[in-house]
Amino acid sequence: MNSKAQGPFFCPECQNQVIVKKGAYKIHHFAHQSSSACTYGAGESEEHRQAKYHLYEALRHHPDVTKLAIERFLKEVRPDVSFCWQGRDYVAIEIQISPISPEEIARRTSLYTSKNIAVLWMTPHREQMSCLTPYRTQLWECYLHALYFGIVYYWLGGEQLYPIRFEPSSAHPTGCATRCISAVIWLESFLRCSLAFIK
Repeated sequence: MNSKAQGPFFCPECQNQVIVKKGAYKIHHFAHQSSSACTYGAGESEEHRQAKYHLYEALRHHPDVTKLAIERFLKEVRPDVSFCWQGRDYVAIEIQISPISPEEIARRTSLYTSKNIAVLWMTPHREQMSCLTPYRTQLWECYLHALYFGIVYYWLGGEQLYPIRFEPSSAHPTGCATRCISAVIWLESFLRCSLAFIK
């Protein structure tokens, strides 16, 4: 009999068996048989796929994290990464890279809340971001800014987050803002201090 680590493995969407792909150039992943019509994972960028796995690896050995999973099936929602924090609080992390409507953020956040799951929306930090230059905020970033009481959380990699406040830029057109970057924080620090506020 095969162990869980050896398979067989199944798609969380269609429940059909998938195969492990371990190439030399692409990140290891699962794939459907060529005859499958399932579209699970279609359209996901390589950047998003890698971000999920890097975050998973960063949290895998954390002593306060249990039940860690990538894309846990929760019926109406499927968080990029989810886990149980300190054996009592469930956390979903959504890594947002592509544009998304505020209505979709609100819908998913509401669904997580109804399941008593705290949700942290974050996006990878871009090298070109600086406090000195104006930045044209996306509509969804503005929504997250309001959702998290004036902060957007940018992910630096591993367990590091950059909390950033946006302030209107008087020298630039509407939609531009100046970023006020706080000190880098650890995801653990965020969870210890803020879990009650993101539920």
